[in-house]
Amino acid sequence: MPFNFDFNNRLTEIKTVTINPKGWFGPIDIEYCAAQARIYDTLVSICWRVKNTSHTFTVFEHQINKFSNGDYAKHFTETLESFREDYLSWWSLPKYEGCQWRDEYRLQYGNLIKEEL
Repeated sequence: MPFNFDFNNRLTEIKTVTINPKGWFGPIDIEYCAAQARIYDTLVSICWRVKNTSHTFTVFEHQINKFSNGDYAKHFTETLESFREDYLSWWSLPKYEGCQWRDEYRLQYGNLIKEEL
C-alpha cells in the first residue's frame, strides 16, 4: 500500500505548503513537486508527502488542476482528512490485523492523527 517516491527524481523544485486538516495535530507541512511518479506514467504527477514521512501521495497534475482549480493546499487538506478516516478504520476492522503496511502507516502518522475530533 505505501508508495515511496524518490524526491531526487523530480521535474521541478520541491515546494512546501502548511495546512491544517481536521483530525490532525497541526499545522502540517507538505512537501510537493512535479514528477513522473512511476516508470510507465506518461503524464506529469504532483507527488507529495507529509514532511518527515516517506509515504508519497500522487495525483496527475491535470486532475488536481481540474478538480481543485489548482488549489494544491485544498487538495492536500481534503486528501489527508479522507486518509485519516481510512487510517482509523484499519485499526477497527479485523481483516487488517497483521498487515505490515498498517504498522508502517502507524509509525509514520500515528503521532499526527487525532483519534477523535
